[in-house]
Amino acid sequence: MSEPRELLIEGTTTADAMRATGPFFIEQLKEDAEAVDGPPGLKRDWFTVADWLDHKGGPISLDQRLQITEAWIAYISIGVAPSLALQALFDSIAKDLAGEVATRPPAAILDVFDRLLATDDEIKIKRASDLRKERRKLQEAFQGAAFKQPNRFAQKGSRVRKIIFFSAVWALVVHLYAWLFDPLGVGGWEELEQEHFHRLLVISLLPALALLVFGAYRKWVR
Repeated sequence: MSEPRELLIEGTTTADAMRATGPFFIEQLKEDAEAVDGPPGLKRDWFTVADWLDHKGGPISLDQRLQITEAWIAYISIGVAPSLALQALFDSIAKDLAGEVATRPPAAILDVFDRLLATDDEIKIKRASDLRKERRKLQEAFQGAAFKQPNRFAQKGSRVRKIIFFSAVWALVVHLYAWLFDPLGVGGWEELEQEHFHRLLVISLLPALALLVFGAYRKWVR
């Protein structure tokens, strides 16, 4: 199943080709999962997809194929590949799909799509890389704000440095706590999925968001 999948993905450069790619993968998933010796992981993924499609048995219907196609286009349009090796390809295809309108599927379906294209190890490495990039963007945003307002920071430099330091420490504590104590109850750091990393990122940004709200309050309310 991996060889034709890779050939199809590598040959896909337009939105028209992508419409056939999603249903093709799901058909392959269904076939492999329904085999007597099908791997448990594939069977779980097909059960997830079948439940989402309300598939009761038999061939995948035309309406269900259209549902898969729309979800697949939305998945690719996000532009976040499941592996480092596929990111450049996702960036290219996402541009082809820029004008497409599609409803984003549930997170569980997005995770299935990830596993159709990458191994668990590749997905973990890519998500860790994405998280580091988000942290870097946050750090650059703080640094950029400092350069844009040198006079203000000259007057209140100590206070702002404390806020930046607290925000950085807060982000570190959040991720360290998640790594040590599994507060999300998913079974450990290795079991965290994309939506869990997104939650951790939002929690990490709370000090920065609080600072923005407080600044807006002082400027427009007080």
